[in-house]
Amino acid sequence: MEYIKVWLVDLNKSLELKNGLKAFQINQIAFAITDKYRSLNLAELNLIFKSAKYGEYGDIMRISIPTVEILAKLTHLFLLY
Repeated sequence: MEYIKVWLVDLNKSLELKNGLKAFQINQIAFAITDKYRSLNLAELNLIFKSAKYGEYGDIMRISIPTVEILAKLTHLFLLY
């Protein structure tokens, strides 16, 4: 779960959002990813976060409810694997 938190913090800093993810949101998202997508290995999760960082999933900056929408994007990606 710590790797996921680091990737979320990195993504949050990279996007330079006005109202970025708060620490409790990062914890919630990391826990939810660990719980819901436990079948994904670290390499797959790393690829997902790198792809998000490079804009391959569209405009993340428009996300209004980060926890819900980030998990929705991961669910979509999970179904593609």
